[in-house]
Amino acid sequence: MPRGTQTIETERLVLRRFTLDDAEAMYNTWATDPEVTRYMRWTPHKHLEETRGVVRQWLADYEKPDIYHWAITLKDSTPSASGTPAASGTPAASGTPAASGTPAASGTPAASGTPAASGTLIGSLGILNQPDTGCGREPGYCIGQAFWGKGYTTEALAAALDYYIKDTGSTDLHCCHAAENPASGRVMQKCGFVYDHDGSYTRYDGTTAEAKFYAYRPENGAAGNKPKA
Repeated sequence: MPRGTQTIETERLVLRRFTLDDAEAMYNTWATDPEVTRYMRWTPHKHLEETRGVVRQWLADYEKPDIYHWAITLKDSTPSASGTPAASGTPAASGTPAASGTPAASGTPAASGTPAASGTLIGSLGILNQPDTGCGREPGYCIGQAFWGKGYTTEALAAALDYYIKDTGSTDLHCCHAAENPASGRVMQKCGFVYDHDGSYTRYDGTTAEAKFYAYRPENGAAGNKPKA
């Protein structure tokens, strides 16, 4: 039986369940930043209680064994970002919920009783159902501006995919990103997704965004098909 969201460790990160105590850091790190949320389905949060409400829903969802939704945190030994945003044009969000470099070795669940200490909260990552796209399970991710361009998103996504596939036995995965956000597509390509088709997704306010859709083909690695310009 699937175990759902469990703690995963990578070289630099700990992926773990959210707690209500994370709401303030989420609010300050990415949930209110229009540059981070511009390609997301949701709009920037206007007050902390809105963020707390979202986190409370995520906590309730953890009761289901098929929920995969992690807080991305730095290991205590990983230096935190200086706080200076990455250069403009390097957005780090997928079309649902960017990084450079090679994915780290696939993540593994933390050993029982000996998890690494979880440090600074930098973002979120889920593998969730998105009924409006008709694609089934989709990874979605979001990371604070101060942590763009460091390879964290790719490292987290590679580890989450490895865990999800082992936990469920399924590789039936798809994802999409806003057509105006190719940086997110590069993360997907590094983690084994290949371009499939153009389409659109619906934001929570009812508007739509043109998007590039990908299918998971791990045997193709980063050399898979790239979307049309």
